[in-house]
Amino acid sequence: MPSRRWNPRISVWDARSSPRKRNKTSPKRPPLPDFYVGEIVDFFSSTRQEFQEGIVFEKGRGDTLAIRAHGTTYVLRADSPLIRRRPAAKQQAGVNGDSEPMLLEGELVQIYSGSKKKYFEGQVAQVSPKGDITVQYGKNMKVVPQGLQASLIITNPVYAIILVRIPPGAFPGTILRVKTLNGKWLRVTMPAGAELEPGGTFRYKVFRDLLKASPRFATLLEAFRHCDPVHSGFVTDHDLFAQVAADLVHDNEAGDLQLVWSQLDRDGNGQVSFPEFVEWAESNHVELPTGIPGDRGPCGLLTFPQTWIGPRDDPMYSQRLEITDDEHISELQALLDVSYKDVWTRDRLHTGKTEVPSGFKLRRELRAESHKQWRGYFLKRHLLRHAIKDVEGFVEHEARTGKLPQLHRRHGLRPSCNEWLLFHGTSYQKLEAILQNDFSMSFAGSSTGTLYGRGTYLADSITKADEYSEVGPDGLCCVLVCRVLGGHVLYNDEVTPDAMRLERRVLDGGFHSILGDRERCKNTYKEFVVFDADQIYIEYALFYTREYN
Repeated sequence: MPSRRWNPRISVWDARSSPRKRNKTSPKRPPLPDFYVGEIVDFFSSTRQEFQEGIVFEKGRGDTLAIRAHGTTYVLRADSPLIRRRPAAKQQAGVNGDSEPMLLEGELVQIYSGSKKKYFEGQVAQVSPKGDITVQYGKNMKVVPQGLQASLIITNPVYAIILVRIPPGAFPGTILRVKTLNGKWLRVTMPAGAELEPGGTFRYKVFRDLLKASPRFATLLEAFRHCDPVHSGFVTDHDLFAQVAADLVHDNEAGDLQLVWSQLDRDGNGQVSFPEFVEWAESNHVELPTGIPGDRGPCGLLTFPQTWIGPRDDPMYSQRLEITDDEHISELQALLDVSYKDVWTRDRLHTGKTEVPSGFKLRRELRAESHKQWRGYFLKRHLLRHAIKDVEGFVEHEARTGKLPQLHRRHGLRPSCNEWLLFHGTSYQKLEAILQNDFSMSFAGSSTGTLYGRGTYLADSITKADEYSEVGPDGLCCVLVCRVLGGHVLYNDEVTPDAMRLERRVLDGGFHSILGDRERCKNTYKEFVVFDADQIYIEYALFYTREYN
């Protein structure tokens, strides 16, 4: 009678030939292959009817192995002939030849729990220098070695889903800045939703194509020369610039080429100089040196607004210019109209009237140019931009005056560092001193009070600024329209704020300005407060009359 034998196909002892017990001369069971977790193997798939690649991610009870491939888990015996070991040289290839996805800290993923035998939603808490991923799901923390991430963690190969924390002062439509693991800053628009309250979070998709390595250019000059192959000193080829822009700027909400080119060609002459290129790169958070010997950065290249017509090499130049262009005047009148609000506050009593005007009519318009003031403002903007580049939870606050894109394009304002056009109401007597000597912080709050500290107060509504304007000898009122750098804004919507505490938080360096949102807490106006005169540059002095129905 034949003896019992080992049948490797069914992985059990074949007892069909004899019911006798195994004796000492019977063949011994062969030792189990010593597979290790993370090993890449080839196994036979009954659904595909062929051998395919998989990874051992768990050794179960008994002699079973859990093998992961194409999002499916297969359980096989370790001694099954349906599993083939790979040569050591092929172990580094990775599952299906694919590299593991680049995961971000804070990214939402699906992670497999061996004890629960199912997937849970988790969040990447940490990525170690070796590439190991720590995932938190529920109250559990799991460290996934680099070799197992493709089998234990499910991610989308096209985009990553991250949680964005909502800072104070952010509302649906607000643009926030989020820093990714590899140091890229993304501009994220806060979506609509009643549940989105400050301190909460919302989900946002980040395309993985934006998470590329550092750009191939070492300096801005090198990138500029790539766009200017004939060495003309100007960039005129839109397609070449599009390639460079895609390499330098990683913007999750990048617009079309025409919009980007309009931002680059500030003076509208169809060609871009190197200073304009540097200005564009700085406004888009391109962290590259200029590449000019002796120059430490963009601040070494003093660029002027496209509206500047005075000399650029005279540090004493200061002039007030009458505006005669009808289109320009129409834009300024629209600025008054769009910022108007029919809201009364007790500060209206400063005007000697209790009635809120029904409108404001421009009568005379002056544009200011001051080399000294612009240089201070330009350098402050450069320093401030670098100060906020690593600020987590940075909020781009929109002013009421931002509803006129044509006027904003004329001045090339930068929302990325909270640069606004704001009003400052004043008298004829103070107007002359301000235009000559800039704003003096020693007199801050002398006419407006110090609700948010001893700073310079500005408004995004002409109605609010008009409360501090006085009628001159010619019967006209005066208001200044200023460029203002908000930087990292300290938002406050308290009815009775602690002025000294707010002022100290700004002066200690944590913030650069204060936004007092009285519109939210009292249904009146927003007040913008800065404590450094270099954060203000006077663009216009507007003279107007109050209109009453």
